Amino acid sequence: MPTVEQLQASDVIPIDRIEAIIGRPLEHSRRVGAELRIQDPTDFNQAIERSIMRVVLSQEVQFPERFADIRREPSLYDAACRHILRHKLGSPPPATQVYFQGSIEQGDCYILHLADTLESELYISDIYLCNPLIDGAAEHTSIGHGIFDEILRRIEAFARANGYARLGLSAYRERNMRSFAKRGFVVEDNMYGDVAQEVGMGYPMIKSIS
Repeated sequence: MPTVEQLQASDVIPIDRIEAIIGRPLEHSRRVGAELRIQDPTDFNQAIERSIMRVVLSQEVQFPERFADIRREPSLYDAACRHILRHKLGSPPPATQVYFQGSIEQGDCYILHLADTLESELYISDIYLCNPLIDGAAEHTSIGHGIFDEILRRIEAFARANGYARLGLSAYRERNMRSFAKRGFVVEDNMYGDVAQEVGMGYPMIKSIS
């Protein structure tokens, strides 16, 4: 199965359309796992943590009785997670990632960070769209014209064609969560989802595509 590190930006991002909207050529960069780990370890580790979480959550879904009494106790839950990881993971989680970035002098126009995670999930670690030539655009992180939906369609098409069972992501705010919900994603029914609903941020979401 091809990995995300084989993807090129043009496979999942309508670069020509974005440059037409911005009105000028963009400077593009592409980093894969090893490069990203060195240059931006925070972004790299975010996707790795998601890989580990998927293992734990899959076990919770498969064996809910083991989690019934500890779901609301973070220290016990963390201990259970460590136990699962020791027995489930024979090697470190996959580090297969690709990070696309397109920018002009005034700022970033697009960022897309994808990662292979465990349990047949393609994780959208970051998706950012902006026209930095428009005042206040960075607060809305969108450039319109259906670009966001086209990127999601291309990601899903790649995932379907290559045997992934679902897409995953973390929606930062409630408005982001609602936006992804309109596009078929649902908040996960687990401890992480419950906490996100309570605090109003960091919603773990999935979309089944199998």
